[in-house]
Amino acid sequence: MYVLLKDFLGDSIAVSANRATGSGINAILYYAAFIFQDLGLTGNTTSLLAGGVGGILLLLATIPAVLYIDKLGRKPVLIAGALGMGICHFIVAALYGVYGKVWSSHTAAGWVAVVFVWLYEVNFGYSWGVSVWSCSRWTP
Repeated sequence: MYVLLKDFLGDSIAVSANRATGSGINAILYYAAFIFQDLGLTGNTTSLLAGGVGGILLLLATIPAVLYIDKLGRKPVLIAGALGMGICHFIVAALYGVYGKVWSSHTAAGWVAVVFVWLYEVNFGYSWGVSVWSCSRWTP
């Protein structure tokens, strides 16, 4: 009983630390609406694109990952997800740094930033979002 409790508490702390600070998903989910708003999208369009489409993509990326993560192995999935998230973060930051003040005259760059925000969410959904929650040693 003590070992199970110790494992549960240790994993709970690790999950909380990862989700809160390690992955960057909170920043992307929060700032996606601002990025979309800076593109000139207003009202319901911004919340639909930032929250609705992003949430659907997260869900769709999570489903196959839950089914196959133990077959593929956690380490390769986490590495692939981390690389994908890092690349997406870098591209969104670079585009926002270069075109952030003048999105209206560079709409293609703005939509590329939107796509990479969504790709970041997909990369998180199939890797870090699933692997820290699916603890196979807890299941019979």
